Amino acid sequence: SGRYSRAFQPHSLKVEVKKKYGYENYLPFTPFSDKPYNKYKALKIRNGGNSNQARFRDAALQQVVIRSGVNLECQSYQPVHQYVNGIYKGVLNFREPNNKDYAFANYGIDDEEVDFFKVDHNNGDTGHGYGYIQSQGTADAWDEWLRLSKTADNEDSYNRICQLVDVEEFANLMAIEFLLYNSDWPRNNVKVFRRQPDGQFRFILFDLDNILGYGASASDNPFTVFDSEEYRTVIVTLFHDMLKNARF
Repeated sequence: SGRYSRAFQPHSLKVEVKKKYGYENYLPFTPFSDKPYNKYKALKIRNGGNSNQARFRDAALQQVVIRSGVNLECQSYQPVHQYVNGIYKGVLNFREPNNKDYAFANYGIDDEEVDFFKVDHNNGDTGHGYGYIQSQGTADAWDEWLRLSKTADNEDSYNRICQLVDVEEFANLMAIEFLLYNSDWPRNNVKVFRRQPDGQFRFILFDLDNILGYGASASDNPFTVFDSEEYRTVIVTLFHDMLKNARF
């Protein structure tokens, strides 16, 4: 599991269960005591990603956010000792998935009723905004938000946006990512889900390995990215458009 961090030792792993192998479609145990709906189709054993020395930068900062009580989707964390064929590999991080399985684990939203999207600059522009990828469901509600955001200063438009999006949660995501100075965002590491047909979009906080200036160059400054036309991802555009509304 992972992208660039696949090269690091020990490796990250993703654990999945599937009915075709004779099991239920969820794991029969609850590894995280802080979540009310522990029904997991998949879990990740993470090596620390791009912060692979101490390995818990992302996990630790997400725990700070979780314990603050702020309205924001975060991945639970449990440290684990890893053995492969009886050989000890070290302490890794048991983490929730950050894909569509997160919606199932926390809200019971199954694959047939979830809209799930991500933004990743490595995947280019797919017509819905720079780096936009739809991996589950339909794009109808997402496209409606993009369209309405152009007139977010209009109260009718903004009221409809508030039906489509958990606006407070979206604002919290932006505030925390800026506060933590995440240099690996917003050009990627943006994921959002909702329950069909009328659920609100919610964002998942994840991959905080490059926070507080770690591994960053001047061009990675998230404040610079938000003022740059070159990296105007769909999330950057949405945020700029939403700021036109005084309530937001």
